[in-house]
Amino acid sequence: MSIARLRPVRAVIKLADSALSSATSPDRQLQAILAEVGGAVAVRGPNRHGRAVVSVAAGTDVDAFLAKLNGRDDVAYAELDVVDSAA
Repeated sequence: MSIARLRPVRAVIKLADSALSSATSPDRQLQAILAEVGGAVAVRGPNRHGRAVVSVAAGTDVDAFLAKLNGRDDVAYAELDVVDSAA
């Protein structure tokens, strides 16, 4: 009997250059973005390049979550944080 190990869904968010050059710190920028979009909490970052890792809440429509982020002017891109493995 094997037990599947469940991992939380994580996403990588890259803040846009305009967000990084703002008077507001990148940490606060990210927190404001997550508060508006909802469905995730910061796990790590943003780093000096503006990339952050967030944990997507269980039950959140991941495609809709990423679409909301990718539609924002203060986000350069948002994508799933994936780990490839051989089957």
